[in-house]
Amino acid sequence: MVIPNNFLFTLIFLGIANWGTVIYFLFHLIKPKQKLTTINDKRFISNVKNKTGLDVVIKIMDIDQMIGFMISSPPFPAVMVFSRKLFDSFNRDEKEWVILHESSHYFMWHSLKFALSQFTLLIVGIFIINNFVVNEGIVLTLLIGLLLGLLYVQIAKIFEYEADNFAAKNMDDPKGMVTGNIKMRNDYNGFWQNKIFKNFFSIAVSYEDRIKMAEKQSGLKRK
Repeated sequence: MVIPNNFLFTLIFLGIANWGTVIYFLFHLIKPKQKLTTINDKRFISNVKNKTGLDVVIKIMDIDQMIGFMISSPPFPAVMVFSRKLFDSFNRDEKEWVILHESSHYFMWHSLKFALSQFTLLIVGIFIINNFVVNEGIVLTLLIGLLLGLLYVQIAKIFEYEADNFAAKNMDDPKGMVTGNIKMRNDYNGFWQNKIFKNFFSIAVSYEDRIKMAEKQSGLKRK
């Protein structure tokens, strides 16, 4: 059976663009349903609202990884999830970095920008394949899917830089961003620390760049 070039391109492109989300959900689909616990720290949440304008609902999920993410986007209420490991391991300043980072994704409409970026590149790729690739051009189709997937990763990185930059500038103490990233770097090792992988296939800003960003802001706040 011959796989249509458009389908093959779409599979490769979306796989590269969303591999993290795919792996995460596949991993948790095979685990028992996990209960979400809501954080009721009013002072902490009030501090977040003062800096972001958002009434954020923060929930804890029993995940044995250091991870935090926003699970909603406008116009729906802002809901964020912390893994149990991150919540228990991070101090107050480190948690503030994660909350401000994820909150900025929400009010900067990054979810919409991620989706529009993927949709645009998907349409561009399909147009190229339909007009310039012959039916048997499987290798070229794979190459186009790879290149546009990698291009999307770099575009998405811009939004991640925006989120980290907002967090660094608005934290009470940017040192929490430094120590938080050191903890996360120590928690993820092996393949996940490979420079080629991090630079080309991961949308996240590197730990080193985040630390430099926070140290710069920390230096500014001491002056």
